[in-house]
Amino acid sequence: MSVTINTKIINVDVYPSHTDDSGNTESNVIYKVYWYNECSDGLGNSTIVSGDDLLDTTDLSTFSEFSTLTESQVADWIIDVWGGVDSAGHLAKKQEAEDALTEMLTPTSVNLELTGG
Repeated sequence: MSVTINTKIINVDVYPSHTDDSGNTESNVIYKVYWYNECSDGLGNSTIVSGDDLLDTTDLSTFSEFSTLTESQVADWIIDVWGGVDSAGHLAKKQEAEDALTEMLTPTSVNLELTGG
């Protein structure tokens, strides 16, 4: 099955003010990112696997102002948290999304409601 997987950012948690280990203080420092991976087979079938990850805020030397950030930048940070593009962690997240799509298309179990009394 040929699938496409896209990482999307739902929202983030920020520290209104945060000081790193070197004494640098910044405002609206993202520390937690809520994301989802959407897996699509190109035939109109798709599933979503979601989660959240923490960012390292001990070094703000490369800090970017919150108002200048894009979803793509934050998604790249999350992929870095997973170990980088095509790392074992990143591939595991992609596999999890693909497995969810496979399970939806060819379930290994189903839930049925009893209608008789």
